[in-house]
Amino acid sequence: MKGLFLDTEEPRAMGATIRLHFLVQEGQIRADAAVQHAKSGTGLGLKFMAMMPEDCTHLAGLLTRLRQVGSIPQRPVIKELTVSENGWATQGGATELSHID
Repeated sequence: MKGLFLDTEEPRAMGATIRLHFLVQEGQIRADAAVQHAKSGTGLGLKFMAMMPEDCTHLAGLLTRLRQVGSIPQRPVIKELTVSENGWATQGGATELSHID
């Protein structure tokens, strides 16, 4: 529940703050996160910094479901994703969640 790794080719600086909005089976999850690790052309390790209680509930539900299948599936678990930083945003297939802590 502390963060996630995001597969993306979009670079971000260490420490950059990113606003995440993603939609999963359990509902919408919105969080502010900070870049903790960056692998050029591979992805970003993000640490959640702020999240509303209802979003925490949806994230907990997602984690419970993923634990029931035994691991994070190889296919993306997010139906829609918006990542924004200073007005920049992307949605959908260019970015996928690969690991949640």
